[in-house]
Amino acid sequence: MASFQARAQVVADAQVAALASADKLYLSSHEFKRLTSDLGQAVAFRALSPATPLGLSGFELAVTSTAYRVASGPIWQRAIALSPTAEFASHYWVPGLRVGKGLPWDMDVGLSLNRLPGFGAQTAGLDWRWALHPGSILMPAIGLRLSASQSLNEQDLRIGSQMLELRGSKGFGPLSLTAAYSVLRSSLRFDGGLAAALFDNPSRHQSTQLEANPSLGLHLNLLVADMSLQWDRHRGGVFWSAALGHRF
Repeated sequence: MASFQARAQVVADAQVAALASADKLYLSSHEFKRLTSDLGQAVAFRALSPATPLGLSGFELAVTSTAYRVASGPIWQRAIALSPTAEFASHYWVPGLRVGKGLPWDMDVGLSLNRLPGFGAQTAGLDWRWALHPGSILMPAIGLRLSASQSLNEQDLRIGSQMLELRGSKGFGPLSLTAAYSVLRSSLRFDGGLAAALFDNPSRHQSTQLEANPSLGLHLNLLVADMSLQWDRHRGGVFWSAALGHRF
């Protein structure tokens, strides 16, 4: 009897192991790349401002929001299902705060803090802007911008992005029109339980993606406040971003 019970227990354990293996949510390399692109775009530090410099004594304060459709929806849903704080939706918005400061030689620096819904992660971003031409009555302002963002508080998830952007803007009274072209490098890494559940190959725990994105924007100066709206296009869809604040 004891021998029979032992054999029965071995069979039961094997069945449980087989079911656990069947429930694995393994991601393929292609799916991992799509998810990397989606999350890198979500945490990217977008400019949401004209290319004109703030000036040495200038400041910028704003609340922001970015709305987007999850292009890799089924993949994202499988990934975040393993996070106890995760919630899935087909559309998301990322709220945030940002501050900017003018520097000498037509340069600005900025800081952003955002929350990434779904994973419950906070992100922080830094940017540096240099106006190659500050703009005039006839000529648009043209500038270069570097930015980087990183997730902060998730133990098993690391999302990052770095952006190089060429921006141009032309003012017409209180209204400025902006166009930009950027190259974004996205990075994604899973560790711990998430990595074990999502991958059968340890070499696929980390991925990077490089893509180019055009964007168009509007900026309205209302004297007591500034409003910005920006449209970004990437391979998976579009992002709409808005900012309300003050440049002074």
